[in-house]
Amino acid sequence: MEDERTQGKTIREVDEQLRLTLARMLDDLAEQADAHASPRILTGHFTVSGAALGSEQNIMLGRDIAVQIADIADDRWDYIALGHIHRHQNLTRDRADVPPVVYAGSLERIDFGEERDVKGYCWAEVSRGRAVWEFVPVAARRFVTLAADLRRSPQPTQDAVALIEASNVRDAVVRMIVQLTPETQASFNEPLVRESLRRAGAFYQAIRKEVESLERARLGGSPEGLTPAQLLDRYLMSRDVEAGRREDLLRAAESIFHGD
Repeated sequence: MEDERTQGKTIREVDEQLRLTLARMLDDLAEQADAHASPRILTGHFTVSGAALGSEQNIMLGRDIAVQIADIADDRWDYIALGHIHRHQNLTRDRADVPPVVYAGSLERIDFGEERDVKGYCWAEVSRGRAVWEFVPVAARRFVTLAADLRRSPQPTQDAVALIEASNVRDAVVRMIVQLTPETQASFNEPLVRESLRRAGAFYQAIRKEVESLERARLGGSPEGLTPAQLLDRYLMSRDVEAGRREDLLRAAESIFHGD
């Protein structure tokens, strides 16, 4: 909400004002902790600038104000334990002059953006002026992607089932991405594939069918290395343009391709 402190300011200026306010709050907490001889641990649930973000970005509401590492890597603390970002990371790795600033990360995966992330928790032994910690992995539920190019398969359903049977999907969240043509889609038995995933023990399943359009198929694969003239020729062929007319159009297009 706008008040006299933010009126007339840009979003960037408001963000910087909020960041400075957070920095002052963190400094006040460190000053309070410094009055005690016991181990000092700061816990926080916020984003630190420079941290590698994960899938939490997809479920955030609004914008995050990122705290600078210098605002929390304060030797008045012995250990800084952070939440909010789902990927485990040590932000003060290779720095002996400051306490550990550690995101434990989430205990479970929330989407396929975290498919390959190792999940776990941090076990720390903290004393005044010293912290020894380790990351302990846990058996988080797996997310598994199965990808099958069935565009040229004479038996797309059987090939999809064979891929499932050759994979370990038990108790996993599974997404199956299948590439099809209109022809192979017609013979792709999705209920049978879903039943195969169920029998294989998948905890949850989703099948995404990527059906190649007829125009794309007629243009041919891997167009990235073709010249503009070759691409135009393929397009005209896909539209069944007569050979003589095609040559006339290609000649006319040359001046455009070469900037004449």
